[in-house]
Amino acid sequence: MQTQQGKVSSHPQAHLDELVAEWLLRTFAADQIPEGTRLGEGGGEFDEHMKGGGRIKGECSATRVARHLNLDTDHQLAALLGFTLRTDEGPPEYIFDLAAVVMKFRRVHPDQTNKEKYEWVKVALDAYMAVVRNCQSEADVKMVLAEARHYPGLNFHSILHSKGVHRRSGGFMAGKLYDMADKASPSSWIHPWDITAVARMIASVYGDKVAVDWFDLPVATARIEDEEYRLAGIIFGRDFYQVEVGGGIIAWGKTNNPQVGKAGRSRGARIVIQQTETDNIMIFTNDQAVSEELMDAIVVAVKANETDNSEEVWYYLKGKQRMLLNGSDSRPDVPPTKQSLRDVADTVIATVREWCKRR
Repeated sequence: MQTQQGKVSSHPQAHLDELVAEWLLRTFAADQIPEGTRLGEGGGEFDEHMKGGGRIKGECSATRVARHLNLDTDHQLAALLGFTLRTDEGPPEYIFDLAAVVMKFRRVHPDQTNKEKYEWVKVALDAYMAVVRNCQSEADVKMVLAEARHYPGLNFHSILHSKGVHRRSGGFMAGKLYDMADKASPSSWIHPWDITAVARMIASVYGDKVAVDWFDLPVATARIEDEEYRLAGIIFGRDFYQVEVGGGIIAWGKTNNPQVGKAGRSRGARIVIQQTETDNIMIFTNDQAVSEELMDAIVVAVKANETDNSEEVWYYLKGKQRMLLNGSDSRPDVPPTKQSLRDVADTVIATVREWCKRR
């Protein structure tokens, strides 16, 4: 990523917070950027990660850059910075919000560079700034963003149909895009950063064509994820072991397919344990069948068996999804656990059995 003065870099798979940080520097201080500025890595001023692992709570690369530029209390940027921080510390807030699509970007562009990702995000951020530029308060920002989200010019049903995505035959992810497209009336609540809301905001500033072209990425992502989901269903039935424990199925197996957790849960599995070809392991749960208390017990048991620093190897993603991750698509740099897939499966099975006995 080149600036007017100096080069800015981040880790190879930049998240939304690094991209927003880059945009802040380019937009508000392009002539003041020193050579070698690093975002979200390197232990410098704009890195929220602590030495030895972990992160500084309430911080991300974007918020640190904003503070450096005295923009951290700017009411026009508050909504953007808040969303960016929340989705950096936790999961995306919607299946197709801006942060989620950034994480999915390499599905469509496997040889992507951060510059390509930045240029796509920049369209949305420039539109955001144009919409809120004259706002005098956070209440004004909220009002004008709501108006932009309901910009009437785009007919997403026609757009999706023209791109060969149909509600009935398009699959699960394509269906989610249609669900968002249905929420077009001013009386409907739309997530402020879901991809159709952002596209409407872009259209309100730059016109329909720019927004429709920008929308190509989430459409392509939906197509790819639907095909992965179909293949994951085949893999789950063919290449996964499973056992019934306490009235629920626990399944485990080895595959790189990123949709196998969802496909397994849709087939009735309470817990799906996936090991990738790099030997990283991810534990996905059906949140309706696995309580927070049970998941806490699983996390403690799995981490207790780790020979290395368990906080560096495992990340517990709380909330609706309840996942225990030893690396992920967005964190390919995490080293694999020293535990085998079978060891992790046995630990989970034993924990669930013990928990069920106490009920």
